[in-house]
Amino acid sequence: MNTPTDADRPAQGRPAPIPSPEPAPPHLPTAPRVGPTFCAWWLLRLWVTLQALDAFLQPVFEGRFLSGDYAMLSLHRTNATYVGVLSVSLPVVAVVAWRVSQVPGRIVLGMAALAPLAALQIVLGFSRTLGIHVPLGVAILGLSGWLTVWMWTHHPAGKRMATTPGQR
Repeated sequence: MNTPTDADRPAQGRPAPIPSPEPAPPHLPTAPRVGPTFCAWWLLRLWVTLQALDAFLQPVFEGRFLSGDYAMLSLHRTNATYVGVLSVSLPVVAVVAWRVSQVPGRIVLGMAALAPLAALQIVLGFSRTLGIHVPLGVAILGLSGWLTVWMWTHHPAGKRMATTPGQR
């Protein structure tokens, strides 16, 4: 049985010392200030997310077409234009974020690779070269998904956003 000693009790007439607050763990990111870095980072996050979501709709439309809904082929073609426009404009937004928010160059190169891949994908689709069109579509989806996840798990300082203690 542990009984408190005189050293554990506060002296008569004196209040107990107030413990100092613990500093925030170093692995948690601080809230960024709103400014050019913050805005460029969020614009790139938004743009890459829109591109990935639109690219992920493509196999849905094609699957519906293959299930017998023939109007979906037209929607698949129209949506390809949107994916192409987002993919071609993504490197522009990425270069701005690279200059302002210090996005790593390899991420900018990955986003820049989406533009020619999407253009090739559209050409292959219209020429009905499905043997390359389908695997290239899978590669575009993989790259788009990976870039989107990367953008949402990192912040402008370049450090990974930790969610568990001990991660840095």
